[in-house]
Amino acid sequence: ILWIKMIDVLENKFCCGCTACVQTCPKQCINMVNDGEGFSYPSVDLDLCIDCHLCEKVCPMLKTTEQSSPLSVEAMRFMDTQKRIESSSGGIFTVVAEEIIRRKGVVFGAAWTDDWRVEHRYCENIEGIAQFRGSKYVQSSIGNAYVKVLDFLRQDRWVLFSGTPCQCKALKLFLKKDYEKLLTVDFICHGVPSHKVFRAYLKEEIKNYVRKDIEKNSVLLHPIHQIPEPDALVPSGWRLKGIWFRDKRRGWKKYSFALALAEVSTDGEQNTVLLSPIFLNSSYMKGFGANIYLRPSCHNCPARSFSSGSDITLADYWGIEEQHPEMDDDKGTSLVAVHTEKASKLLNDLNDSIERKSVNATDAYKIQICLNRNMPINRYREEFWASDYENNFSNVVNRICKRRTIGQRIINSIKFVLRTIGVKRVYKYIKNKL
Repeated sequence: ILWIKMIDVLENKFCCGCTACVQTCPKQCINMVNDGEGFSYPSVDLDLCIDCHLCEKVCPMLKTTEQSSPLSVEAMRFMDTQKRIESSSGGIFTVVAEEIIRRKGVVFGAAWTDDWRVEHRYCENIEGIAQFRGSKYVQSSIGNAYVKVLDFLRQDRWVLFSGTPCQCKALKLFLKKDYEKLLTVDFICHGVPSHKVFRAYLKEEIKNYVRKDIEKNSVLLHPIHQIPEPDALVPSGWRLKGIWFRDKRRGWKKYSFALALAEVSTDGEQNTVLLSPIFLNSSYMKGFGANIYLRPSCHNCPARSFSSGSDITLADYWGIEEQHPEMDDDKGTSLVAVHTEKASKLLNDLNDSIERKSVNATDAYKIQICLNRNMPINRYREEFWASDYENNFSNVVNRICKRRTIGQRIINSIKFVLRTIGVKRVYKYIKNKL
């Protein structure tokens, strides 16, 4: 990679959008600017740049870090069933976050904004943790989160920072040293789409549901996060009250992409409708799984294979029904890689709140293909961005997905079956057939 005097992104695949360069610049001469795909990249004011190279030193794309082997790998789940249901997998982030709060600490995570974008925020109470629960399949805006983390650490407070592997790696580089009271948690990451593409899908889905004049049914919604005010995405007379990428009402193995819409009557009463198609039927999730609109750097990830420097790496434990069926209640189980003694000690302090089992790492990570390799670029990626996806999202995605080769469809089908039926049984079936 060639760099000229300061952060100068010659190709988009060399920038993960972590904003560490922006937050470390002493002259504040770097701004993030969105490109046509909705992803942000650094832009430098050359008149202000003093050629200090600090931006380069904190860039996770420029800094190579060694792959590591976890101290331990375990299956874990939070004993609080309701909070586990509200989480993507086993609720381990929540139980760790609550412990940090009990230590008078601060928790950073990705949360929905009032206009349904995703940004990194922090909270200092247990109630605030709810906004961070649940996966957000959109790149979060970091803002000045790294600066705030440093401020809290200098106050000698515990800090939990959760984010993608590249965000955790960028934070470590930004801080320049380790802190005893800093705990970083990342996850096995497939990649991130932009807000622009997600909002195009969201706008289409809302209009379609409203247009169909669905029969209204009041439902009880669990409080995943605070309810933002309505914005331009929602037609007049309606409110968008919730988004869940990993809704478990049909179970963990058949999670849904869910929207909660409320129709507001003239007297102010609201009738809430829960719209929850299985994830395989969501065009957004189809395009995500097919790698049609991931950030370019996600195909050139700087932090795979446990190289982010995080203390804990989380994942869904697909296949738990084979290794530890006693832990499989279809409400979610986390696969937890512990990388540091600090994290190990903290988790041991939580033994009264979590159920845990040691697992064979080789078997556990067999179908976690995103751990050690980059996702391939979809051959029709450029066609998607050149299309009228902002006004015709589902048709564009479905058309592209139908063109995928038979081999790709077979692989995706096998991955789905592995998750829903069980690893060993599928392997045995394939072996017998061959």
